[in-house]
Amino acid sequence: EDLVDHLEDYLTAMSEQISRDHGTIDKYIGDAVMAFWGAPVPSEQHAIHACQAALNCRKGIQDMNRSWEVKGKKPFWSRFGIHTGVTLVGNLGSQSRMNYTVVGDSVNLASRLEGVNKIYKTEIIVSSDTRDAAKKDFLFRPLGSVAVKGKKQQVEIHELIESLTQATEEQIQFSKEFTTALNLFNDGDFLGAKNLFTKIGDQYPADHPTQIYIEKCLEKEGSGISSI
Repeated sequence: EDLVDHLEDYLTAMSEQISRDHGTIDKYIGDAVMAFWGAPVPSEQHAIHACQAALNCRKGIQDMNRSWEVKGKKPFWSRFGIHTGVTLVGNLGSQSRMNYTVVGDSVNLASRLEGVNKIYKTEIIVSSDTRDAAKKDFLFRPLGSVAVKGKKQQVEIHELIESLTQATEEQIQFSKEFTTALNLFNDGDFLGAKNLFTKIGDQYPADHPTQIYIEKCLEKEGSGISSI
């Protein structure tokens, strides 16, 4: 009973925030919330609204965790995956039961991106399509490309850090330095990338993506691959 009450508080807070940010709640999958933007009311700002909802939900979770810890309750930690793309939306189902829902490859990719957070120990990962649609309003950092189930080609992913109006100078500088280091890595300058990633890691030792790329640089150096 305690768990049900705890989960109800969480799902209610997340759902209300998503609705305030113009999202449509699709369904609950255990302790997960599936939502979409741009339907039933079309909007050109759907990617922006989705990103803002994720940030607001993250803040709401942090606030709830603080109040729960005071009451002796365990905190909840959430991960978010966002993708922007064409999908099928409408009343789907059987003759006896139908749901207003979305289906398609875009939905599957958003779900996969949510799971990628487990690898990078991040909270909000978006596709490059979402980043491109919302980059004028939000601060992102690239995380490279990953292979996801159901995709033949790797998918370029980004971490949503903060809205540009709320981002600190430290966050902006951090994103720039990480982007520079990742570009060095992608260009084959593994020594230069390792040195810069190490510098970032010294300043932000808890940042897991940085540690992942330091290990990747060491692997590349160990394999004898060198840049020209």
